[in-house]
Amino acid sequence: MRSSRHWKAAANIEFYYNEIQKGFDQMRELDRQTNWSKKLHQDRFKFVEKYKEILEEYLRRTANDKKTRSIQHGFI
Repeated sequence: MRSSRHWKAAANIEFYYNEIQKGFDQMRELDRQTNWSKKLHQDRFKFVEKYKEILEEYLRRTANDKKTRSIQHGFI
């Protein structure tokens, strides 16, 4: 039987994972609307350099999503 501490920790992990997922989903929606990830060379987007790890993770996930969609639609 699991302790209440275990279930609280598990709920916290799930909460944080969902929050991270929500953040990436919001980034993806903004990117869909504005195409900002294709404009990172512009000076106005230099602020994202502070968040390099998050940006790299977003770009990795986006690349994987595009690859998955291509496979699903028979393009690869």
